[in-house]
Amino acid sequence: PMATVTVLVLCGNQALIGHVGDCRAYLVRSGAIEQCTTDHTRAAEMVRLRLLTPEQALTHPARSLLTRGLGTRPAASPDIVRRPMRAGDTWILCSAGMSSALARSSIVDALRRRGPLDAACRLVEEVGAGAGAVIATVVRPGSGQSHEQRLWYSPRPATRPPEDR
Repeated sequence: PMATVTVLVLCGNQALIGHVGDCRAYLVRSGAIEQCTTDHTRAAEMVRLRLLTPEQALTHPARSLLTRGLGTRPAASPDIVRRPMRAGDTWILCSAGMSSALARSSIVDALRRRGPLDAACRLVEEVGAGAGAVIATVVRPGSGQSHEQRLWYSPRPATRPPEDR
């Protein structure tokens, strides 16, 4: 069995993301959302090879079949992503249970309506009951060493199909 991980390190005016598996990191900037990680799944590989469309991958049987993760031999190398930070940026780290159940527009809407610190709770609640645990962390970098963050976990699994990504 493989595990997945996405780590966000804030260092000065840079954000570093370490990632392996199908958890995700999103950057919300000026009302727009950007997925900063690449899913390491068979379906995502098929999209990159243009064998599937992104829409087809959402329901493909291989959408959750990991191609890279922790616990493999040889050890999987994580993707490392660097992004410059700007005032007002918000980072969302989430499990596959959340990213597969919610549209990107729902994530941005939760941030607008609730603010960054209550958005994680709202997003987990919105997923509802279904097939897997849901984890969401929202981080809003502050000035200096101060950063606001919230972590929410729900053992309730997700079922709602995504509208858009």
